[in-house]
Amino acid sequence: MATTSEAADINILVVDDEEDIVEVITHFLEDEGYNVQQAYDGEEALTKATPEIDLILLDIMLPAGDGRRLLERPRAQAHDTPVLVLTARPAASDRAGSFGFGADDYLTKPFSDPALQARCRALLRRPPPSPQTLTSVGSVPLAPASSLQRVA
Repeated sequence: MATTSEAADINILVVDDEEDIVEVITHFLEDEGYNVQQAYDGEEALTKATPEIDLILLDIMLPAGDGRRLLERPRAQAHDTPVLVLTARPAASDRAGSFGFGADDYLTKPFSDPALQARCRALLRRPPPSPQTLTSVGSVPLAPASSLQRVA
């Protein structure tokens, strides 16, 4: 993954209600040098998903708050933390739904360490989005760096 010194500056939040899975993933990531926080339900994850987190590994099916709620909240608060969904739900509709809610990638359980490593590495090497100043024409806000328009 990253060098130990690079990884020491990276904070990853692992969110899953299965403690064994959280422990295995945490051990793997800590061996790679990353700082890892853990959450076991949706409410706990919502409190830990701060802008200081560099990557979220998220199970969608959680007690005390669906994982999709966690996907929506950071996006609504302008957090651009990449989210890798880890789930036992392999259906294409689940995958599409997760991307629709704001996931950046999707990995079906069970998965291998090399697959998790590759997905994390790819998400972490993405440059952070540059801040954009929104301008508006009438009541239509425009993002000048793109052709996207947001209609309120």
